[in-house]
Amino acid sequence: MFGRGLVEPVDDLRPTNPASHPRVLAWLSEEFAASGYDVKKLLRLLASSHAYGRACRADASPLEARLYACRVPRPLPAEVLLDALADVTGVPERWPDATTHRAVTVVDPRVPSTTLAALGRCAGSTVCGGGASSVGLAQSLHLLNGAAVNARLANPSGWLARCMAEGRDDVQIIDELYVRALTRLPAPAEREVWLQALAEGDRRQVLEDLAWCLLCSEEFMMNP
Repeated sequence: MFGRGLVEPVDDLRPTNPASHPRVLAWLSEEFAASGYDVKKLLRLLASSHAYGRACRADASPLEARLYACRVPRPLPAEVLLDALADVTGVPERWPDATTHRAVTVVDPRVPSTTLAALGRCAGSTVCGGGASSVGLAQSLHLLNGAAVNARLANPSGWLARCMAEGRDDVQIIDELYVRALTRLPAPAEREVWLQALAEGDRRQVLEDLAWCLLCSEEFMMNP
C-alpha cells in the first residue's frame, strides 16, 4: 500500500534489521490483535492514515520516502498496464479464450501471454507481493521497442488511425491523446511542441511518436 514496509525487506524480521518506525509497528500489532486479527480493519486503519493520503513528490529524497513524508510511486501491475495500453490505443489484447477481454480477469498464470510475461506478470511459481518500486529492464525494453506499444500504434484499426480517417484536426487528436493516456490536457507548451513537430514532419509518424512518448512516460506507467 505504501510502496515500502515498516521493515525492509518485508520478510526480513530480525533484531539487526529494525523497523523504521518501531512504535508504529508495535501499535499496529496491538490493534491487529485487539481486533481479532481482522485484516479488513487493519487495511482500513492504514488507508485512513495521513501517511497513506500524502501525495507523490518528484523531488522527494530517499530519506523522505523511507520516512513516509510523501507517497512512493509504483509501476502499474502488468495486467493493469496491458489493459491501459489496450484502452488508450483502441487495440485489445488477443487471448486464447474468446470470452476473455481484460488482462485483469485472467487469474490463471498458465494462460499464455508473451506480452504479460514481458511486462512483469507474476509467474505463479513464486510468491508475488504488491509489485516492485521501479520498472525492470525487461519491461522497459519491451515498452520501448516491443509490440505492446508499437504494434498497437501502427494498427490500421486502432484509435489513432480512426481519428485520422474521421478527419479530426491536430489539436483535437493531441488533446484527446493526453486525456486518454494521462487524464489531463496538455500544457500550452506541450501542445505547441507537438503542433510544431506536426507542421514539419509526417503527420501519422509524429502522432505515433506523441502517443509512444505518452505511453512510455513515467506519468502513464506509474501509480502515484
